[in-house]
Amino acid sequence: MRLHNEALASVPRVIVLNRCDLPDVAEVIPRMRAYAEEREFPFFAISAATGEGLSLLIDHLGSQISKERSQPITSSEQ
Repeated sequence: MRLHNEALASVPRVIVLNRCDLPDVAEVIPRMRAYAEEREFPFFAISAATGEGLSLLIDHLGSQISKERSQPITSSEQ
């Protein structure tokens, strides 16, 4: 992302795996979780169809947005 836009390098990231209600996708959850942990990214396994995991993801995103909004804007961000 840094090559595209330097500012994107500082944007918090999260890894979300959707369709976890499907057996083929459920099989890769441990591998994706390990990938996220190695990079210290939050990981969420969700299913938009069943709603599984959505509340945890929404809580995390809401918390991150609140944290970002509570920080003062620097002159380079204006």
